[in-house]
Amino acid sequence: MRLKSFVLSVLLITLVVTGCGNPVVPPVVHATDSSISQFYTPPSTALKYGFAHIDYRGAGFADSSYIFTYEGVVDTSTLDGFAPVGGYFLGNSTATPKQFFETYTYVSDSVIIEYGSSCRSKDNRLVVLKTPLKAGATWVAATDFVTPDGRKVAINAHVDEHLDFTVGGSDYPSVYSISYFVTGTEAADSHADFQNGSRHQMWFAYNTGKVKETAFAANTKALWTNEIRSITAR
Repeated sequence: MRLKSFVLSVLLITLVVTGCGNPVVPPVVHATDSSISQFYTPPSTALKYGFAHIDYRGAGFADSSYIFTYEGVVDTSTLDGFAPVGGYFLGNSTATPKQFFETYTYVSDSVIIEYGSSCRSKDNRLVVLKTPLKAGATWVAATDFVTPDGRKVAINAHVDEHLDFTVGGSDYPSVYSISYFVTGTEAADSHADFQNGSRHQMWFAYNTGKVKETAFAANTKALWTNEIRSITAR
């Protein structure tokens, strides 16, 4: 499974303030033009996020697990001239030795762009979040995204809804569901999650980042899901 098509993911630390013995839950926070970075992975090198990969495709595919960590600011700029750039690792937590994939992300208050394994290439450049972040908003996420088969596709994003969402046994009171639609495949891609009409649905939680992603084939059949399961100290 190619980890860089997910771009992965992460657990919300919900702050509960206690007064006179009664827990007070923070109010639901809606994204504004100055806060979309709050819906991406917090820049903390002290934590690691555990994810489960659940595969529905049958023979030749299997469930697995992996970890996601922030490695700090990378001393370079992207091909677009954006800086600073955060470095992340997606790791197979069960393989021996552990296998890692590096991904670069530019995070700002108005746009968040993932570049995959090279911030100097547009091959896997994906605009994952963009202002205004609200239900019904749309944007062009990628124009020439290169699939695992080496074919180019366009990807268009649509904000489905803002909701309270439960995943991995934890409740997240402020989450945006966003669908990324694949169009314009050069030819029939062997990966169903990158064929024309396929869709990746991602859920981004406030103060957490991506907590779940599900890939759907063009016929709407679910192919696989990645979802948050744990958060621990590194």
